[in-house]
Amino acid sequence: MLVSGCGAEYVDPPPETPVRLQTPACTGNTPPPPMRVPADFTPVEALVCGEKLVGSPRQRPGPYLYTRYRGDFADALTGFARRDRKRNPNCQASVIALPELWLIDQTGGGFIPRYPMDECGTDNIKALNEILALTVVERERRPFPG
Repeated sequence: MLVSGCGAEYVDPPPETPVRLQTPACTGNTPPPPMRVPADFTPVEALVCGEKLVGSPRQRPGPYLYTRYRGDFADALTGFARRDRKRNPNCQASVIALPELWLIDQTGGGFIPRYPMDECGTDNIKALNEILALTVVERERRPFPG
């Protein structure tokens, strides 16, 4: 279904699927696919593996930045809840490497959230930027295991 009017056009989001929480990790096993944030999920922490423009250690093996954030996730959750924009075939996309992001609940389990898509078919990273503005509770450069 396409929703349109004066201004931006949006497409329906992918269906929400049950999220299986996992132990967040920046390296090791293959990460789960990005998922929509469930309406009843309450993050208490975020783990960011890597950096914007650099990517994650899974994309670019080597030393990486390991950062944990805490704070009020309301604005980030609003960002993740945004609808995908309708794809514009004339759009000139500029893709940047993104870190791997885990949202973590009070049990310590987490998942990788799905970013909404912009009109170029690239990730809308407003939610990531909101998380990067939260309080850093741990940050260290880690060696890539090998």
